[in-house]
Amino acid sequence: MKGKSSTAIDLGEAVNARDRRVRIVRALYHCMAKKGYAATTLSDIAEEASMSSSHLLYYYAGKETILEAFFRTVTRNIEAEVAKLEGRDPKERIEAIANLFLGATKLKKADQGVMLDLYGQAVQNKALRRIKISHDRRIQDMFIDLFRTVPRLTAITPEDAGQLAYAQLLGLRANSFYDSQLSTSRANRLFKQALLHLAGLAPAQDAQDERESSAVADAGE
Repeated sequence: MKGKSSTAIDLGEAVNARDRRVRIVRALYHCMAKKGYAATTLSDIAEEASMSSSHLLYYYAGKETILEAFFRTVTRNIEAEVAKLEGRDPKERIEAIANLFLGATKLKKADQGVMLDLYGQAVQNKALRRIKISHDRRIQDMFIDLFRTVPRLTAITPEDAGQLAYAQLLGLRANSFYDSQLSTSRANRLFKQALLHLAGLAPAQDAQDERESSAVADAGE
């Protein structure tokens, strides 16, 4: 198994196949990546995990409990990676955050699809919704902490800046999956620029340079 990238979230590596429960969770990931959660059956997961359905039910009560375990594993893995970025210089931290969530060369299309599927399932699944709400708050707190470490050059509060940053992250991740004109590298660049502006770290001259660089980069995409 390849080592997990330090610059992007890899859902396939978020679970380490060291026991049967984890093997089952990993099997669900592969099934979701292939055909989505709704089309995945318990038999599909069991087959992917190389065991019988009855054997699988010894470890998990059903498909939804496996999904809950998978979502919890993914969110904890993301939060662990985010925690490693604490204490860095704000500009360096912004660079690392953008690469973590929107790695220009590492973000896999399959992983984007699985995350969108997980978020969709959280709409009706109360257990998943609780996990997502808790996870969202932790990531928003990370952004708020970032914006509290920089001079405030605008009237926006760190709390409002944190909400805007997370909303932009979710939007860019989703749009880069569906929109063929929004490549991951472009989404990564746009997100870095947005964070720098929210943090007050993009001087006027830098902003002009960014606009010129963006025009050149977009023309080549």
